Amino acid sequence: MGVLTFKGGIHPYDGKELSKNKPIQPLNPKNQLAYLVSQHIGAPAKPIVKKGDRVLMGQMIAEAGGFVSAPVYASVSGTVKGIEPRLTATGGTCDLIVSAGIPAEKVKKLSEGRPNVADLIMNGEIQLIVNTPKGKAGIADDSYLRKTAIKAKVPYITTMAAAKATAEGIHYVKTHKNSELKSLQELHSEIHDK
Repeated sequence: MGVLTFKGGIHPYDGKELSKNKPIQPLNPKNQLAYLVSQHIGAPAKPIVKKGDRVLMGQMIAEAGGFVSAPVYASVSGTVKGIEPRLTATGGTCDLIVSAGIPAEKVKKLSEGRPNVADLIMNGEIQLIVNTPKGKAGIADDSYLRKTAIKAKVPYITTMAAAKATAEGIHYVKTHKNSELKSLQELHSEIHDK
């Protein structure tokens, strides 16, 4: 079916020009390599190794964690240095986070070369984006990052108020595992005018 053979629908940006006429390049890990156990919309994989374990290339390091899940295998041999969440940020944001005593890894902005934040999003290395653009360059990046986030199905937050509300919501869900969750629409349907 051709692109224009039906009414409605959406045609998301595919970003093909990013790799058009460019050779495949090897990416060799430097000192450390992080494996993501949450790489898709399904259940995250469950690590079956622990800190200090020696793993071999091809060895399963995380097993499927649910119905829609997949195991993770080591692509290199080495020693497990930790199993932990990772925080990634660009430029001054990363510097500010680190200065507050919170460990974070700096990633390049789109204009700073590759690999950059968009590459990490498309590779499934980012699970939540908080982007509060400032200036012309930030607004240009915002448009592209938003499209990349939509394509990769990654939640995208554009205000600090929304980021704070999201963090509070995540904390609540983690600390109240058996509580009932309601969508915003359900909460609004319970409002009755007096």
